[in-house]
Amino acid sequence: IIEGTKSSIDLGYTVPHAKDPTYGNDFTSRGYITGFFWQPTLTYESSPDVITVFTFGLRTFGFMNTDYNIDVVAHPTNVWKIGTPGTDCEQFTPPHIGTTCRLRSFQGALASEANGFRLDVGTTPMINLGS
Repeated sequence: IIEGTKSSIDLGYTVPHAKDPTYGNDFTSRGYITGFFWQPTLTYESSPDVITVFTFGLRTFGFMNTDYNIDVVAHPTNVWKIGTPGTDCEQFTPPHIGTTCRLRSFQGALASEANGFRLDVGTTPMINLGS
């Protein structure tokens, strides 16, 4: 292990196997995330105290209602300090109408230090039946 974390992070509840055929093939009423990935820039620098912008991608399939969020926690959890919890993510451009990004403090960080963020889909469902 190159990097470790001060404390483990609990995984949130998810509906298991939303794409499983036992739930049927009607994806107009349910969907799932097919990918969440980091897209580093060509100028990415991993040295301490360097300010950088992280870009993430999200892929979905089917109907993703407006009642879900994605938490992203930086590891090691006691090292990353990315801002003040409760504030908007800097330079966040919503990929979908109604999506917001707020910094949060997760397990392993002081309550006054954000070590991650939450993406909320709040006002418009994501509907993607073509990929």
